[in-house]
Amino acid sequence: MIGNKGLGPRTPTFEGRVVAKPLSRAKSSLTWRSEGSPDQVNLLYMFFSRIPKQEKDGFTLVEILVASAIFAVAVGAMMSVFVMSLKGQRNIRAQQNLIDNTRFATEYMSRQIRMAQRDEPGTCTGTAGTTYSAGGSSLTFIDYRNPGKCVTYGLSGTQILAQLDTGEPFVDMTSDDILVTNLEFVVQGRDKIDLEQPRVTIVLEAEAAGEAAESKPNIQLQTTISARNIDVP
Repeated sequence: MIGNKGLGPRTPTFEGRVVAKPLSRAKSSLTWRSEGSPDQVNLLYMFFSRIPKQEKDGFTLVEILVASAIFAVAVGAMMSVFVMSLKGQRNIRAQQNLIDNTRFATEYMSRQIRMAQRDEPGTCTGTAGTTYSAGGSSLTFIDYRNPGKCVTYGLSGTQILAQLDTGEPFVDMTSDDILVTNLEFVVQGRDKIDLEQPRVTIVLEAEAAGEAAESKPNIQLQTTISARNIDVP
């Protein structure tokens, strides 16, 4: 309610209510028409002016391209490491399989070659009074467990084969995972009149099957076995 008592200018009075009406809206400020005290109007202005503006952030095309390039390089590096790890693991497994196969074959043959007996009639070795055959890519001698049987070891293609007696089929001593490229038996002192103890040197070369040529594991073995039975006069 507004009174007009006295001779001075009219003094506005208020009844506990503030009304603020915007007259115009600009980009960064508001103009208000006040029907309340200046302090109340200032408080309203400060309140509305502190409300944060909503800004829409985004990425430019250049930023997206740079981020995509960095991501592609990182993924490519990780894939290269992963592929190299797989190749390394596969080569290790192939090499271990190669070692296991060749070691089994040489140990098995060495055990029986060491226990070979002299073939007096020459039925197995081809020459009377000898312990082993002439050697080369195959070797024949008498089986110490069965004196009437002839044991033969040899190379057929890329596999080491064993024949436990004359007329019986050959059996594989190595798996298809390896390729035996060379097998040679070097015999010394095979005759009882040469004044030498019989001995056989096994030369074995093999490589893993199915691997790339530049990373294919290979192995070369050589071992010499002397006959256990004394064969000198």
